[in-house]
Amino acid sequence: MNTIMYAGVGFFASVLVPIIAIFPTTFIVIIARLAMISVILDAFQEAFDTKKGFQIGAFFTFIIAVSGISIFGVGALFWELLVGVLDSAVLESREFKDMNYEGAA
Repeated sequence: MNTIMYAGVGFFASVLVPIIAIFPTTFIVIIARLAMISVILDAFQEAFDTKKGFQIGAFFTFIIAVSGISIFGVGALFWELLVGVLDSAVLESREFKDMNYEGAA
């Protein structure tokens, strides 16, 4: 069903874009952000699922990514991965062992 909708929007894009361009930029930004709410909620539910583990690493990864921190000229994308993995390795070592054991089977 989504494919049909996307094809329809693509087909009528030459008509829809000028209509959307009439709206103020702030309104378009608000609509785009509202559309992303379900995406971020699904990502949070997946990241913080207690059955899979690694909640602490996911939390620290998210916080560092949002902070936009830069150390030694290296951006947050690197530091979030590094700190997230290290936090999980130290604080959630049982999940790491379980993951490695299952991966070896």
